[in-house]
Amino acid sequence: MDESIIENLVKTENPDEGVANEAVLAALRENKDVVSGVIEGGFTVWEGTRHLLNFLEPRNAEVHHFVQGKRVLDLGCGAGLLGIYALQQGASRVVFQTNRRAKSVSFYSGDWHDLSELWRTLSDLRFDLILTAEIIYRPELYVKLHEMLDVALAHNPDSSILMANKLSYHGIGGNVYDFVKFVEERGVFSLNMKQLTDSGIAYVCLSMKRILTSYSTLVSRIAAGIRIQHCQCKD
Repeated sequence: MDESIIENLVKTENPDEGVANEAVLAALRENKDVVSGVIEGGFTVWEGTRHLLNFLEPRNAEVHHFVQGKRVLDLGCGAGLLGIYALQQGASRVVFQTNRRAKSVSFYSGDWHDLSELWRTLSDLRFDLILTAEIIYRPELYVKLHEMLDVALAHNPDSSILMANKLSYHGIGGNVYDFVKFVEERGVFSLNMKQLTDSGIAYVCLSMKRILTSYSTLVSRIAAGIRIQHCQCKD
């Protein structure tokens, strides 16, 4: 997969006319990858995407076995390389965040909170695998991101999120440790961390799974809560 060709295509393809797109074109002419409220890196193939692909490709047989026939979300897709890779590995459906259309593929563009609200009403938009990279660079987006992941990830034990990120985004504020703490405090997902680089800038892959509560455990927790309330009220 020639990433430079795809990135160049994304950056040079003429968008629809409009004020917002004029702002995007102006940013691209100035070689700016991120401009708040205009573009959030969606026209650039970031290193995190490359590192995640480099991590997955030597494991193609294993990935193919897991991805084949599954529903995949390429969240914050940019040039869409992770979603394209999932299609190559036999995914039955891939959803990207963008505004183009193609066979076996769906595209959505919008704020994560707005998409979360929309997808709550669409039961078919639940995914077995979410692939994403370089999306924790701004701490103020963690709430929306967590909401999006919670809505989008299917409720089954095998559903997974693979997220490649720089260890720390200096000057912007986001970093892996703060994001992990943020996620752990909410108790929705479990996390494992895998180092992706041996030298240079540190990149890691976060593997996330939904914490599923069994029916018996849920009943026990409810019963325990009732007992606690009863004891408190007894006095």
